[in-house]
Amino acid sequence: MAFSLPFIICQVIVALTIDLNLTDWLGSYEIVTPLLVEERIVNKTRELTYVIMIDRTDYVIHLIRNPMLVPTDFKVFSYNKAYSLYFDEPHILTQCYYQGYIQGYPNSVVAMNTCSGLRGIMHTDEFIYAIEPSQQLDNFKHVAYSMEQFKTTIHCLLNTSIYHPPTKSSPIEQGLGGRNKTAYVEVFMVVTQQQFEFHHENQTLLLESMLDLINGVNAVYQALNSHIVLVGIEIWSNENLINTAGKNVHAILSDFLAWKREYLDENIKCAVAVLSWRDETVSTSSLSHLRGACSPDNSAFIIKMNLEKPVLSLNLFTHELGHILGMKHDTSGCTCKSGKAACVMANSGLLSLGFSNCNEKDMEMFFASSEASCLWKELSQCGNNILEQGEECDCGSVQECAIIKCCDPTICKLRENAECLSGLCCKDCRLLPKGTLCRIPKTECDLAEYCDGASSHCPLDMYQQNGSPCNNGTSLCYENTCYDYNKHCETVFGEGATVAPLSCFQSVNTIGDRFGNCNTEREMVECNIMNVMCGRLQCQNVSSQMKPIDNKTAIILTPNGNSWCWGIDFHSNQHSFDLGTVPDGAPCDTGKICLNKRCLSSSVLSYDCDVKRKCGGNGVCNNRKNCHCYSQWAPPNCTESGYGGSVDSGPVTKDSSLVFMPEGGMLRLYDTSAARCPRLPVFIIILYQTLLIECFQSIY
Repeated sequence: MAFSLPFIICQVIVALTIDLNLTDWLGSYEIVTPLLVEERIVNKTRELTYVIMIDRTDYVIHLIRNPMLVPTDFKVFSYNKAYSLYFDEPHILTQCYYQGYIQGYPNSVVAMNTCSGLRGIMHTDEFIYAIEPSQQLDNFKHVAYSMEQFKTTIHCLLNTSIYHPPTKSSPIEQGLGGRNKTAYVEVFMVVTQQQFEFHHENQTLLLESMLDLINGVNAVYQALNSHIVLVGIEIWSNENLINTAGKNVHAILSDFLAWKREYLDENIKCAVAVLSWRDETVSTSSLSHLRGACSPDNSAFIIKMNLEKPVLSLNLFTHELGHILGMKHDTSGCTCKSGKAACVMANSGLLSLGFSNCNEKDMEMFFASSEASCLWKELSQCGNNILEQGEECDCGSVQECAIIKCCDPTICKLRENAECLSGLCCKDCRLLPKGTLCRIPKTECDLAEYCDGASSHCPLDMYQQNGSPCNNGTSLCYENTCYDYNKHCETVFGEGATVAPLSCFQSVNTIGDRFGNCNTEREMVECNIMNVMCGRLQCQNVSSQMKPIDNKTAIILTPNGNSWCWGIDFHSNQHSFDLGTVPDGAPCDTGKICLNKRCLSSSVLSYDCDVKRKCGGNGVCNNRKNCHCYSQWAPPNCTESGYGGSVDSGPVTKDSSLVFMPEGGMLRLYDTSAARCPRLPVFIIILYQTLLIECFQSIY
């Protein structure tokens, strides 16, 4: 029977303004030091036990890794500067995400990101604590703060007059407690430009925030035998693809659903789409359809989240997801298991992440109906080349698996004595030893990564913090790149070409044509005189035996006194990359860099690494603001003897084959092993990385 779904309009008003800098919060906090007391592998799943003393009480938290936070084909979609959609399949450090409970506290929930310290929540019937590493203290110090004092007021207009309860039931056994099948809710996040800008246009930071959020949501919904999976993210990196400014939430959700049907549903099926936005001009925080999870026309909700307030974002997301899974607001007849006056689906009250008896009944009715059919996953099918629940590997048919010796294709399990299937830290079905170099630095600003001996994946690619000096102090690191005008000219025109004088940039880039401009992608504009170094690249000393350029690219020579200014044009319909433009991060004046075709103070990079104070002068800061130590010094602070690296790079040992040290604008790789590679310092140009890789592979 067809029926209209009611809207739920929710406005969340936080009673206390909260800042991300934890020690500035207007609430109680405490400096704590988590102690890892046990680490073990049970059925190939890592389990951790920590003891954390908060308010003079030792809390023992038991954690188990969440291996299904994202699927193996997880993708991040974004848009390049030509407004073309592209996707990336980033390596997600799923080994960082854990869920569990607090010993001695029934109904407790713990969700933690364990990489670079502990970051997450501890929730019981009695309290809610948030914890994360302190950026100001060393020795594994963390800040734990109580969320009990924070109140939320949620104003919702729920129209139930047009809602008719379904009569047809699915074959799923009714009752959450008796239900023996897990519901799988797939979530696809769409992030607005404002949310992206808040994360400094850093996809890694944004992705970490979203993964932390979904890991917490999943931990909360475990109580209802439901698993929340983040199947993908799309970032509206250039501009919002629907208009959110000044519109009411009804119009925003309607436009978002229309966009979802046209652009998303064909590729991402059976997923709840969530629009995460930041727009202070709209007071209402969120809008969703009741029981809309499996309806193609209604399986979406919009939510205004301040991700710098993770617990409050978790509370709001859990609340909104509850609506789309059939939960209405709690009424006076609803009771919480915790005995509190309000639960997560209440209109107001102290912050809570628990469910009430009404929530469970609402969800039970929804799950028992045909409307929830998309939430029940089919049993895993071994041999379909898709890694599914319960499988350690799936390489396809027996014939397809003939060349893959690590996986048993009949049961989709790793063969006896096999430790891994693939990855930069997996070789011949065995995990490479702890400290094995798995990623060579690509640029002067890049940092090496090493296998940890427990995972087949190389750690996330780390690089020096934006604003770190490079190129003998003439440039600054920006997004893993150290820009050099002269090297850029050689790339375009060949050996010997150098950057032209400032007068060339001034005479050419102030014209505003295809050879000289400060384009904004959609408009050909001349450069302001202050921004000329950020426009088109201008070179000189180009040899008559110049490097060949494709026949679709035009070269322009502009007279400049007794010399010439050399430049090239760009046709956006011919190239995906504009070789002739000066990129973001290029130095444009003393203490200034190019950003979005403007010459700005380098202070916009917020570089705050005092390497002498933070790293003892024996290292650099990486993009997570942790010290990456030189050889002979140990993380985290580079003040004690060791073998280099950082808490993010993977462990470096005395047997590590190569250790990275930035020196004088070049990459210096020291051989510290007794292997067959040369023991003398090896100075390399990136062109010769292959030789090092072959040497490295010969060791193992």
